[in-house]
Amino acid sequence: MKKKLRKSNIELLRITLIMMIISHHIIVHGLGLRYMSSPNFEVENSTYLKIILNSLFVVGVNGFVFISGYFGINFNVKRIISILVQAFFYSVTFYLIAFVTNQIEFSKASFWESFFPISNNVWWFITTYIGLYFIAPFLNAGMKNIAKTELFYVLVGLLILNCFSSFYWGGISKNGYDLFNFICIYLVGRYMKVNDLKILKPKLILLLSSTVVSVLATSFLYFNYHEYAWQQFHYNNPFLILSAISLFFIFHDLDLKYNKYINLFAQTVLGVYMIHDYPRNRRLLIELVHSLRDNFDTSLFILLLILLVVLIFLICGIIDLFRLCIFSFVSNKISNLSIIRELTRRIKAFADGRFIK
Repeated sequence: MKKKLRKSNIELLRITLIMMIISHHIIVHGLGLRYMSSPNFEVENSTYLKIILNSLFVVGVNGFVFISGYFGINFNVKRIISILVQAFFYSVTFYLIAFVTNQIEFSKASFWESFFPISNNVWWFITTYIGLYFIAPFLNAGMKNIAKTELFYVLVGLLILNCFSSFYWGGISKNGYDLFNFICIYLVGRYMKVNDLKILKPKLILLLSSTVVSVLATSFLYFNYHEYAWQQFHYNNPFLILSAISLFFIFHDLDLKYNKYINLFAQTVLGVYMIHDYPRNRRLLIELVHSLRDNFDTSLFILLLILLVVLIFLICGIIDLFRLCIFSFVSNKISNLSIIRELTRRIKAFADGRFIK
């Protein structure tokens, strides 16, 4: 059977989202916008431009979760193992690189910790997404078995808890960097897909919701409510969730045919995230941004930052393509081993409640 090709418009969205995440990290970490919540934060002329740009770029994570919800996560053991092995590979590799280049001193404890990046929360998004991946089958089953009216009430209740109780009052999900927010966005995506719902005029809605976020953040900062200014960038902000959904439908409605290069690089978005946001790599990125800021005038500095985002994506993407080739070769060799086939058969039999002598 011929393998079904993914539409390139959604794959282009994935690439756009990861580049937005890179841009968000440069603004928040490299340019220091994350310190905006501190009362000692110094407001510069460029601060308001950073707020406006971040209001657009910060929706990247919510966008990825909505895609998962809209198309649904079909639980697959090989896929979950693939993510775990990928995280293990980059965690251990970057630890060893840091040791070889004398960035750190080797210790058994820290080396051992590098073997468990999910448990150690090296990448908060990966850890949280793994949680969503495991719970997705229950969410999917619930969507199918709950009456339409009850499902609507459940979804509204969850959104109130997430986007009002939690966002404004710090309830279950204090800032949206957690499983509860992911579940809410995932369910919104499933609900819209199942009921064939769309956002009309998504470009206008994206512009308006992003404007609301930037105006609120700017206003709070102007009146010295720094904590509330930073709160506008919490992932459970209803306007940020709306922005992510609007962006999805902008790309969803694109008439873009299959493009092998777009689909090829779209495979690497998770690897791009792991590589560029590994803690030590993030510090290197911050140092690079500071160096560019100190050595170039504003106009050239902005152009260099744009180029930096593209280069980070391309370099990290190419690295992950090499990893994919190596892993694919090794995976095929391992899966063909008789001991692996026998182990798989026994696990399946155990899960089915059958006993094997």
